[in-house]
Amino acid sequence: MKIKIILALDAYKGSLTQIDAIKVMKSAIQDVFPYADIVEMPMADGGEGTLDVISYAMPSVEKVPICVTGPHGKKIDTSMGVMNEETALIEIAKIAGLTHVPRAE
Repeated sequence: MKIKIILALDAYKGSLTQIDAIKVMKSAIQDVFPYADIVEMPMADGGEGTLDVISYAMPSVEKVPICVTGPHGKKIDTSMGVMNEETALIEIAKIAGLTHVPRAE
């Protein structure tokens, strides 16, 4: 009997991205169920990792490097996703997310 497993994961904050978590789990499952049909569905709630999830699901989205100003006026190298001539995806968490603000603030 062939089994189907859907890996629909969000990130493990501070340790694994959605895509990295899926790769680890898929590898472990394949060790036990080598003939399983594994469906990879990285998830995001609009915060960290959203651009990665969208570009993973839609390979036509081009990641373009950009330099922006963060919450404390420092320059941050990140990327934006370009879908077409009219639509770009900017992940605000990469620019002004909690990882850019010291815990004390």
